[in-house]
Amino acid sequence: MADINDDILARLASTATDFLSVDEVEANGADADRLQEPPPTELLHTFNPPSLPPSKLRLKVGAPVILLRNLYPKEGLCNGTRMVVTHIGRRCIEARILGGSFNGQLRVIPRIKLTSTEGELPYIVTRRQFPLYLCFTMTVNKLQG
Repeated sequence: MADINDDILARLASTATDFLSVDEVEANGADADRLQEPPPTELLHTFNPPSLPPSKLRLKVGAPVILLRNLYPKEGLCNGTRMVVTHIGRRCIEARILGGSFNGQLRVIPRIKLTSTEGELPYIVTRRQFPLYLCFTMTVNKLQG
């Protein structure tokens, strides 16, 4: 799925911008004794669990994205909101909401800190990244019933 997203993104005319996450390992309680020194940043960047945005986020103006967290539900910024990127800045991304009550409205998405869930990775990882995922293609889980 990521390969398809990357291939389609490469076909967009605008210039790509890469955003690398800032990853840290949380040491708490029993883990603090076990964790002598933090793992290298390169290793942390290889972890891409579903609870965290990708460590390397490549975006272009015009690319469709999906919001991964509830940022401000009253303004339409909910987990799962589809948007299209309209402007890329260093510290925030402007996107237009697609569909719903806020269809067509512009919103600014900041970088935020997100934490992996316990047991998902060998460590609890805190990642500072835009809570967005490129969504030319998506996995849909549907229960048969």
